[in-house]
Amino acid sequence: MACSDERPGGTIGSAVIMRQRRGTGTMRRRGNRWECRVRVAGQQISVYGRTQAEAQAKADEAKRERRLVASQSP
Repeated sequence: MACSDERPGGTIGSAVIMRQRRGTGTMRRRGNRWECRVRVAGQQISVYGRTQAEAQAKADEAKRERRLVASQSP
């Protein structure tokens, strides 16, 4: 029987673990900046930013550009 305080993704102690949406990539701290890795058209792209939000925005822009180029290829 499930506990009433369970949430999507599960829990560890009092911390709630939530899963990211598909296609958002992997975020990690690299020294004094953030790295976001995403896969687009079979290639892995790494982008960096001073904040998580900046790195995610750059990754989103890179995904848009790569998809645009891929859709225009013969």
